[in-house]
Amino acid sequence: MLTILQEEDTARQHLTTYQDGYERRILQMDHQPGADGRIAWRITEEGTVLASGHLEVPTDGNLLERLNDQVRVGMLPVQVWQPRTKEHQLQALTHWRAGFPPFSEAYRLVATLDVPEPEAAFVICQHFTEEGWLHDPRVRARASSAHSMCVGDVVVMPEGQAWRVLGRGWEELARA
Repeated sequence: MLTILQEEDTARQHLTTYQDGYERRILQMDHQPGADGRIAWRITEEGTVLASGHLEVPTDGNLLERLNDQVRVGMLPVQVWQPRTKEHQLQALTHWRAGFPPFSEAYRLVATLDVPEPEAAFVICQHFTEEGWLHDPRVRARASSAHSMCVGDVVVMPEGQAWRVLGRGWEELARA
């Protein structure tokens, strides 16, 4: 679910800040088409370019939806989140205890990868090699370090649904 947070125009670009699941992104779009008649665009998150390209402005006005679908299909099908601190990691193991912060506050995004379901992410996100799973070519690291996926870690699917790893299986988390 996309939520527009803010829109502004600069001399050269239209900027749209929006929330997609647990991530805040910025769509930057040129005001003037290039020589080929298409508009240049890019989507960034925390200063990192997630996707960019050129396209004709759609007549239906759903440019943000079209671009976000392109990013989802090509780049960000699954996000891997891990607890921010050792204390949060311990709390995640016993998440039923009172006082555990909400998912988005207690976790950090460590990687994105292309997989069809959470179980495939679990397999990839194990330290089977000396350098660790963040160096796997299927993984786009978003942090400098990460542990093997374990109980309490969270996978967020493209539609924004979050799943927490349990001792056996997965627990669906409430949407943001």
